[in-house]
Amino acid sequence: MVPNLVVHTDSQLVASQVEGEFDVHNPQLAQYCSIVKLLLARIEKYQIVHVLREQNTRASALSKLATSMTGDIYRRKCVEEIHFLSIQGPWVIQSIDESWEVSWINPILSFIHDRVLNPWLQ
Repeated sequence: MVPNLVVHTDSQLVASQVEGEFDVHNPQLAQYCSIVKLLLARIEKYQIVHVLREQNTRASALSKLATSMTGDIYRRKCVEEIHFLSIQGPWVIQSIDESWEVSWINPILSFIHDRVLNPWLQ
């Protein structure tokens, strides 16, 4: 179970709809919103943060890319076109288990925190 989650979105409308402040009028978007609310109900504490588009250059670039698509972009596989609604599945859930004891990052963290250098790094 995820104890804390912070969601960043550049859409004030979506943030307000998920928080229940605005109604969702589009039937397909209402399905997405329902799924989001079901998933958020399984999280102990969550926060939805509205990020202004001007402060999110990556989202801005993706938005511009999506509105100026050409066949050449598809050939490069920068963007994958999905031919079905993602609410219809298949669902892919990517889980991150932070309790792993063996990780490539552990020796680095050990050095940063305790100044202990793992022998195989010397």
